[in-house]
Amino acid sequence: MKTLKTLRSALIGLCLLGATQLASAGMLSFNPTPAFGNVGDSIAVDLVWTGGAGEYIGDFDVEIFFNAAIASLTSVILDPDFGLDSLGLGIYGDGPITGGIYAFGISLDSAADLMANQDSFGNTFVLASFEFLGESDGQTNLTFGNTVFGDENGFEIFPKLNRGLICVGPEGCAVAVPEPFSLALMALGLVVLGWSRRKHA
Repeated sequence: MKTLKTLRSALIGLCLLGATQLASAGMLSFNPTPAFGNVGDSIAVDLVWTGGAGEYIGDFDVEIFFNAAIASLTSVILDPDFGLDSLGLGIYGDGPITGGIYAFGISLDSAADLMANQDSFGNTFVLASFEFLGESDGQTNLTFGNTVFGDENGFEIFPKLNRGLICVGPEGCAVAVPEPFSLALMALGLVVLGWSRRKHA
């Protein structure tokens, strides 16, 4: 009985520790999302870092994918104001549809200087600014591929990654693209509905 109580206490402690880690995690997100425009419009989207409690970013290595048939990338500006000194960028396409961005940055500042600099921004700032051109009516997600992030001391961190959305045309976001999980729930609902009808027949 005592072993069961000890095990239960340990599990509660682990859950609380996990919740604390999640609460303090940094976050990467696209702003605005969704971003709206028409065919031929320039559509601006920022990649924004928001630090968690006591969490700073010292380096990043990020890959972003999008549907270039809906919105093609025209320019990228990496923002060095938050203390990252060495920056790099790659833009590529995989056929006419999938576009990709590869960007990286690393700070050469001391941990104390980097933290002070990011605190001066409230630990929320733009990592990169993107300009897209509306190519055709529809929507494209901005999704993350391979990503690696380090803190002010070079240790790997795992920020929450929030994908973005670009909608082109007046009906660009009118048709929601179902997520696989949503489709599975809908299928399960239909099975239950069919079973209950059969049972009552």
